[in-house]
Order: sequence, then structure tokens, then C-alpha cells
Amino acid sequence: MGKVSILIVLFWFQSNAGRTVWDGVYTSDQAKRGQTAFAEKCASCHGTALQGTEGSAIEVDAPPLVGPSFLEKWREDDIGDLFKYIQDGMPREAATTVPDNVKLDILAFLLQSNDFPAGAAELNPQAAGKIMLTGKDGPKPLPTMTPVRAVGCLTQVSPTVWTLTRAFEPARTHIPGEITADEVTTSQTQPLGTLTFKLPNLDFAVPGLKPAEYKDRKVLVKGVIYRQPNNERINVTAMAPLAPACGP
Repeated sequence: MGKVSILIVLFWFQSNAGRTVWDGVYTSDQAKRGQTAFAEKCASCHGTALQGTEGSAIEVDAPPLVGPSFLEKWREDDIGDLFKYIQDGMPREAATTVPDNVKLDILAFLLQSNDFPAGAAELNPQAAGKIMLTGKDGPKPLPTMTPVRAVGCLTQVSPTVWTLTRAFEPARTHIPGEITADEVTTSQTQPLGTLTFKLPNLDFAVPGLKPAEYKDRKVLVKGVIYRQPNNERINVTAMAPLAPACGP
């Protein structure tokens, strides 16, 4: 992506005054507890150094939890999605055996292991959804074929053609088929931007969705982004209204 797209992403973060993992979002004590819990609950699959076991002789094929591959998988998403992933699915086939507060400690340890700094307050579930995971150089546009969420105005160009206008650069999502109440609440205060994305086959994209009901309204869209010159589009998997109109 070009310099203009990068500037748009930076402006989005600045205008939302959002926190990132570089702002000290967990404590050293919390990470220390998480290290102990990780060794007991997670290391057998992900390795004692969080290096993962992909391609090894171990039966479980677990991804690394440190380094470039971890960052690329989770960057430009809030760590609330990462916590939800751990909360709902880890350890595999035994997710209910580890309490949520312990999983938060483990998440703090993952952040520490990736060199994100500690702070004065412990990470909690409410804060996690408002903290973005970015690289040291700040937010960057997401690549094509990434599941994303985006806020903008639903605009009808013709009877069968829909676009998302006045949008900001989309953020990553790991739950593309679902929009939570917390996501709606957070997105309602997100300002509009200047980007436009085509929404192919929107009338048939999501069972039960009637785009006409949200026409000219501010909406939250989830889907898969495809990037081509003059043809940036999002294949929609979920949509929710945020306001009765798009505003000025």
C-alpha cells in the first residue's frame, strides 16, 4: 500500500485516541503469574520458549506465539479478539479448565514475551477490546484477503450495487461472521473517513440481511478485504447498523 493509505491508518488511530500494546497495558506481576500458568497449561503445545511446534515431530501442530509470524497474524486487531480466541479455544479441547483471569495473565505474558512494555495497571477484559496490537512502527494497512471490520456509510449506487463510503482503513478481525454488542458500542463513536469500498453481491451475501433497511446509515461491516487498484472491496459476512443516518 502507498504512503497515503499509511497516513490514513495513522490518522484513524490518532483521531480515536486509542491505546496500543505500546502504552503499557499489563503489569510485570501479571505477566509473571502468566508465565507460571503458561508453563503449566500451554508450553506442552506451544513450546517452553513460545516458539511453537509447527512442522515438528510432536502430534499437536501449534503456531509460535512470539516473533514476526505472531505479529502478522494479530496486528491491527484489538487484543480483545486475541483474548476471546484464548478464552474460547485454549487449551485445545480443554478451554473450560482454565479460568478467565488466568488466561488474562497468560495474555499479559504473551505481550511481555513480544517485548511490549509493562505498565501500572493490570489488563482486564473491558480494556482489552480497546487496545490495538501494532508493530513498533505503528499501524499499517492490512493485506488482501484479510478478514476485517470497517465503519462507514452504506450507499446504494444502483439497484444491485452497494458501497461502503466515508470509511476509514479497516481493522483486522478474527471473528468475521459475528458482530458483538461491545463492537457495536465501540464503533458508534468512530468517526467517518474518506475511503470507499465496493460490497459485491451484498443482497445475497448474508442470509437474512436486507441492505435496503440500512441504506444511507452508518454501519459496521465485517468481511474479507480484496485490494486491487481502483477496485478495493469487502466481501461482507456480517453487518450491523450504528446510527439512523450517516451524519454530516
